[in-house]
Amino acid sequence: MPGPPVDVDHLPDDPPPGVRHRTLWRLAVCVIHDHQPDAGARRCGRCGVDWPCPHRVRAERVVAAALRPPRPPRSRNQAYLDYLRQFAVPPDPP
Repeated sequence: MPGPPVDVDHLPDDPPPGVRHRTLWRLAVCVIHDHQPDAGARRCGRCGVDWPCPHRVRAERVVAAALRPPRPPRSRNQAYLDYLRQFAVPPDPP
């Protein structure tokens, strides 16, 4: 998965226009600011886990998701059919 199209180390605290989940943006930015690499860039300076730590990775994914345009709405029936398709078994070859 490609990273977000912005410099995640210098994100604004307030979300840019078009971000629908403003609180989620702010929380992700706080996590990104807290979970920085240590001086050797081998471990997270906050939690001590190998760099990049899972918290930082998830926060970056939240930022990337927040910057994506919203999907068009689907009907309830279409959403249910999409859900069922994941369980479909391909037919046996003739």
